[in-house]
Amino acid sequence: MSWTALYHNSSLISELGTSREGYSTVECDITKPDAVKALIDQTVKTYGQLDVLINNAGRMDRFDPVADVDQALWDGVLAVNLTAPYMLTKFAIQHFLQRQATNAAIVNVGSLSSKCGFTAGAAYTASKHGLLGLTANTAAFYKNKGIRCNLIMPGGMSTNIVSAFAQGINNEGKELVHNSMVAMQAPLCTTQEVAKLCIFLASDEAASINGATITADKGWSSMY
Repeated sequence: MSWTALYHNSSLISELGTSREGYSTVECDITKPDAVKALIDQTVKTYGQLDVLINNAGRMDRFDPVADVDQALWDGVLAVNLTAPYMLTKFAIQHFLQRQATNAAIVNVGSLSSKCGFTAGAAYTASKHGLLGLTANTAAFYKNKGIRCNLIMPGGMSTNIVSAFAQGINNEGKELVHNSMVAMQAPLCTTQEVAKLCIFLASDEAASINGATITADKGWSSMY
């Protein structure tokens, strides 16, 4: 669950805080290498092994073009959106290789910003382009070692990630994104729809899919 979800859904976090049969929750700062390694180690200790990694935590920028980007915001967005997936992928793959996995799966949740330049600011766009590159490299290097890696590119999402930046947002950049969605009349994707796609890509039914970039935007990008 992303940092924006933690901020806006404290009651849900409290409800999930108690471990139930089949799942457990762990609080982790994914920008800290030691915390990330501890998360993977604890998962393996609790469940015996790790089979699937889904990198879905994200941090939005303020739609600033590169000349206007604040250095601290740039560093923060890259830390969550790119460096954290790199660290999680690194430690997960080390475990996959150690146990000689035959169909381990990594699913990275990117964005249309993984390929387009008009859907966010410079920081978010760069981070998601980087995640696409990490996906391709991981798929290529571990394709014969029982590890798959794919990326989903959702379009507009009905989440609260943008609301966290209501103050100080770059209105010109925001309008660029908004106008393209209005022109296409593209409906928003739901988190449930993207979650189902993640589950499929992580399953044995998707064993032949590796290194793929799957667009899930209800046609938004088809106009470009």
